[in-house]
Amino acid sequence: MKLVEKVALGTVIALLLCCIACIAVLWLTDIGADFFRSSAEMAQAARDLYALDYKYPFEPPRGSGIPPARLEPYFEASCACKGDADALQAYLEEHGTVRVAGQPVYEGEGATRMTAYLKSLSAALDQVGMGPDEFHWIHQRLRLASQGAPSSEEQAEMKATLETMRKLAEDPQTPGALRDDTRKQIELLEPLPGAWGAVAQADHALYQAPVERLHSCGHGN
Repeated sequence: MKLVEKVALGTVIALLLCCIACIAVLWLTDIGADFFRSSAEMAQAARDLYALDYKYPFEPPRGSGIPPARLEPYFEASCACKGDADALQAYLEEHGTVRVAGQPVYEGEGATRMTAYLKSLSAALDQVGMGPDEFHWIHQRLRLASQGAPSSEEQAEMKATLETMRKLAEDPQTPGALRDDTRKQIELLEPLPGAWGAVAQADHALYQAPVERLHSCGHGN
């Protein structure tokens, strides 16, 4: 995943949870009023983006990959905010990220670019009826699909792992809670490229068709 998407999507939660702690530290270190203004703007932009997950709730489909009908909305949103995403990407690569209390802090041009990206992403996602959770999930599945088929050794290792887990899930001696948890883990592993089952192959075929658009709309390209 591109740096800008790692930072921006992670920032949504980080800003909401750590705003008070960061403000306390920054007050003691006297960084200045500009940060407080930019932090408030970013926090509001993050809240607006996060709210879209409630407006457009998303549950990853179990036992299947990317729904083809959701690929076009993903592309529309990604293309719409690409300019702000690329500008933020370039800034972060040149200047890096300052951290306070373990969380990213942005001021000046960095804050301006981050806020612009969060607002741009919010507007783009709202336009196509998608929340950041679904956007991020589709991005991750496309990233995995781009890797293509794993080696025969990797497939064999994944097959052995799944077989061991299936035996555990079916063993009557296995405690009920552990059986349920193991079944859930199997559902998560089976669609991954390492298993190279029907779901991973379908995602890979879906990735192949619009590969040029992926490159033109992808953030950070």
